[in-house]
Amino acid sequence: MTTHTVSSRRRFFFETGAALSAPLAIGTAWASAADDGAFASMRAGELGAIKAIRGLHQTLAEHIRSRAADDIANLFLDRAGADNVAGIRRLAPADFGEREVIELAADGDSARVEVPCEIEIESEIEAEGTLAEMARLQGDGVLRRREMRMLEADLVVHEGAWKFRRLRFS
Repeated sequence: MTTHTVSSRRRFFFETGAALSAPLAIGTAWASAADDGAFASMRAGELGAIKAIRGLHQTLAEHIRSRAADDIANLFLDRAGADNVAGIRRLAPADFGEREVIELAADGDSARVEVPCEIEIESEIEAEGTLAEMARLQGDGVLRRREMRMLEADLVVHEGAWKFRRLRFS
């Protein structure tokens, strides 16, 4: 006949687990009964806004990739704000130790966003001479470089859709 004994560490977690989880279960039940669905609807609204904001960033990246200047300008509250992405040819999310930050205002109609990203910047070769001419011929006349940046944006809901009020790369 064999008997299984539970080690003292396992026994501690087993015995104290129920005692520690009881107040949490009571608190959760009380909170869910007290809020009567208000918290759930607020949370659903926040999640919908976050999803729409992430969709706006993805749309911006797609328009940058396809070089659709008019479509990029339509994503901004003021079309002149699109000038900040003029030299950028690729925008991709990146993870360089920073995390995405989306702060929704209490009214739900504005937000501040910080997203780590990798950008590819193109700039025209302006130098003169044989080497510059060779570089123009080999690289379509542009220099390309990739950089890790933080996309910082202020967003606002305008006519039912999220738009960039301000966008910059730091």
